[in-house]
Amino acid sequence: MARISILKCFLFLLCLPPLGAAAQDLRQYFKGTEGCFALYDLKGDRYLRYNEERCRRRFSPFSTFKIPNSLIGLETGVIKDAEFVIPWDRVKYPPGNWTTEPYKHWGQDHSLRTAIKYSVVWYYRELASRVGAARMEQWLEKFGYGNRDASGGIDHFWLDSSLRISPDEQVEFLKAFYQGRLPVSKRSSDIVKEIITLEQTDSYKLSGKTGGGPLGERALGWFVGYLETKDNVYFFALNIEGANSLAIRDERINLTKRILTGLGYLPSRAQVATPKSADGAAPVYQAPLDLSDYNLLFTRVKINGQEARALIDSGSFRAVQLSSTLAQSLKLALTKTGKASRRYEGKEIYPTSGRIESLAIVDYERMNPSNNNHQNRKESDV
Repeated sequence: MARISILKCFLFLLCLPPLGAAAQDLRQYFKGTEGCFALYDLKGDRYLRYNEERCRRRFSPFSTFKIPNSLIGLETGVIKDAEFVIPWDRVKYPPGNWTTEPYKHWGQDHSLRTAIKYSVVWYYRELASRVGAARMEQWLEKFGYGNRDASGGIDHFWLDSSLRISPDEQVEFLKAFYQGRLPVSKRSSDIVKEIITLEQTDSYKLSGKTGGGPLGERALGWFVGYLETKDNVYFFALNIEGANSLAIRDERINLTKRILTGLGYLPSRAQVATPKSADGAAPVYQAPLDLSDYNLLFTRVKINGQEARALIDSGSFRAVQLSSTLAQSLKLALTKTGKASRRYEGKEIYPTSGRIESLAIVDYERMNPSNNNHQNRKESDV
């Protein structure tokens, strides 16, 4: 689908000062939510936890295991680099109900980079199979990863099977990974650090991986990673549960960001402004933007005074992206650039650019999860 770049409207985050000691009480963030949060402040050499008992309890890592799995694949030579492609074997890994994000991206060949971006389970099952049980067990021991148990099956032991790890252990693994204390090459570490980067601005860089799957009759959600600021690094592991996978899919990242923002480590998204244009006349506006795991904002907007409903993808682009269908319905003047900006699903994307005079975000609304079908156990690992 072609996209247009809105040249005048860019999103920037404004930093807020750190909050005081009152922000250290994390109970306010977990009202009505069963879960826990563990954080390590590298510069201060201190831990902060909510629900310490659960922080010590072990759970299936689900897709958070894609971080060590990637390192193991690189160190064993199964994966050469971030661009190493494994062809999708439709017979071996038949498609399920892959119609929603991120599953709709699964039914195609993938590189290590795209596989971790879209949390492609079949890619990592194939990677682990090529590593083999003996080598996999050795690497789990070297990493000291959780209970180090890969007996549940080489292509699924991290998917609600034998492997278990606690939030506290997730933080310790991430510390060792970031600080170069794992028995892996700097090259492998650098590749994995690069592909797990989620957000990067002048003031911070957020890296990590989500995970999720069944927990009895409920759903378990992970978000583990680290936040780099100008003068510190914070390692974290969030572990929550909900009624189903959709109940925790966005909330695991959103809740982590609310905590990090409340602690004063992550700039607030509550203030959003456009930078000054060439003539210094660009407007400033405020809106409560709450992005999902996949950088999608579903909202009512006013573009040049006309109201519409839009799914805005802020992704890795500097400019706000709108669909060509919406642009045409609003009768925006478009100009073909003639230059491919990127590749998407194997195809060159030739964006059409346009200019708008005003963009107003009217409200924010989550899509109704009741109309989406659940994925099977292994496919819910994202």
